[in-house]
Amino acid sequence: MKAAGIRGVMAAIGLASLLTACDGVVVTSPVMVCVTKAKATAEPAVTRAQAPLDLNKPEPNAILAAWADWASHQDDGFVEPAGCSVDSFKAIRVGDEKDEALVAFLNVNCQADPAIIFVVWQAQGKVNYQELGTERGHKEGVRDLRGDGKIEIIVNTALGDGFAAVYWPDVYEWSSNGFVMKSKDYIQSYYVPEYLPELSRMIGYAMEDLDSSPGESKEQIEAAKRLRAVSLEVLAECQEGLKRLAALSQKSERGQESERGQSAFPADNRKARTARAD
Repeated sequence: MKAAGIRGVMAAIGLASLLTACDGVVVTSPVMVCVTKAKATAEPAVTRAQAPLDLNKPEPNAILAAWADWASHQDDGFVEPAGCSVDSFKAIRVGDEKDEALVAFLNVNCQADPAIIFVVWQAQGKVNYQELGTERGHKEGVRDLRGDGKIEIIVNTALGDGFAAVYWPDVYEWSSNGFVMKSKDYIQSYYVPEYLPELSRMIGYAMEDLDSSPGESKEQIEAAKRLRAVSLEVLAECQEGLKRLAALSQKSERGQESERGQSAFPADNRKARTARAD
């Protein structure tokens, strides 16, 4: 990919407010989707399924109805379905028996910024549900990271409070009862070959803009100042990403206990909810 500076990166990930900032318009941070917090539960709670979902022929409306019905029976917070939509979804196979499953990415608060990952699978005649909180999720993050035929899900957390150009990705892999976090087991298969180069590219883009020469007009000078502020924030987010990667690598080397269902960084405020319906 040819270096295009921070402006090109912002265009690629859809942060239009940053583009206007670079053109001399007052900066406004993009709206960040607010999702109700919920803690992961050790054991799934049994719930009713009043809106069964056909995994063979999933449709957006049916996916949204199934999620709204399931979520309404949870006692740890609920995002009203009004203003929610299905951004994308992907059919997968999970488990040794290759059970049918569906991973859907849901927008909330009328924002085109997926904040919920909704997983549905059927095993031994039971329909199961799981929900994970994410930021800017997409079905491209549902794939086989190791080349072993098993599907993982990448769950993003913004590293900055403002523009959120850089994200920390946690890796969830399949277990017998849904997807659980196993980030430290993917250092060599994901973080080193994919995430580390992405941080390097972002740093390069930011440095390119910091070295660029501002114009002579007042508007150009002010725009250059704002672009510099954005670039410095991107560098700070990249630094945080490198710190987290170093910490994760150390955890992997020490062979600490599995981080099943828990983030290595509690401040992420992500949620995970799992349930089974008879």
